[in-house]
Amino acid sequence: MLQATSSSVCHPQNLSSGQGSAPLQKSKAARLRELSQADLFANESPKHDSSAPKGIRSASSTNHLEALDMSKPNATTLDGLYHWEKQVPNRVYMNQPLPNGKVDQLTWGQFAQDVRKIAQHLNDLGLEKGSSVAIFSRNTAYFQIASMAINHAGMVSVPLHAEMKPDEINYALKDSDAKAIFIGKLDQSLVNNLKKADQVTHLHQIQMPTSPDNLAEHVSIDNTHKRSQWDDILETTSPLAGKYKPGLDKLATIVYTSGSS
Repeated sequence: MLQATSSSVCHPQNLSSGQGSAPLQKSKAARLRELSQADLFANESPKHDSSAPKGIRSASSTNHLEALDMSKPNATTLDGLYHWEKQVPNRVYMNQPLPNGKVDQLTWGQFAQDVRKIAQHLNDLGLEKGSSVAIFSRNTAYFQIASMAINHAGMVSVPLHAEMKPDEINYALKDSDAKAIFIGKLDQSLVNNLKKADQVTHLHQIQMPTSPDNLAEHVSIDNTHKRSQWDDILETTSPLAGKYKPGLDKLATIVYTSGSS
């Protein structure tokens, strides 16, 4: 049985593990996520790290940047995005390898612009603030964009572990009352799991870059919903301006675990 763990909007210090925890063997994906989060919440301008894993790049330092103060009691994860979007919009934040061998290089400005456009699309779907929106994908830059966009729109992200079985996917989507789902990078076995999760057919589906080309052939959708294409959203949607400042007691994400976490 899956167990839901909900998290309110939190200060970045709360993201670290407690004292005395046993060291864990971290996957490459986890290390990449940690590196990108380190850039996002750094209290000084990011320094270049020649040892950074390929796929996400720490940028070189720039003089006279305003420091990011995450010690404020009302600081949220979104504040990191808003800060670096303004301070260093042309600095490379992420490099996302693509299936065709090319690399999608994202600056802070481009990353934030994509976040704002995806957030506006969620609003255009008629979703209300506080709505749950799921993400089913292996780790990519687009996963992080989707997650930040959900929060920028004032909604709750529901990241689904890519190895979830069909019944687990159904449970999480129903329990969280998800209204839409982002579908991203998946191998064929995971597409098959998604295909067997009938709850997915009742949600608006947003197909992310690096998702399977034949996704529509395997994952159906009912007549009352539709499927959006990521690139189409970025081409046709205006960015959601401003800053979303949630109260610290507002729900930010719901994470489903095996119950051992």
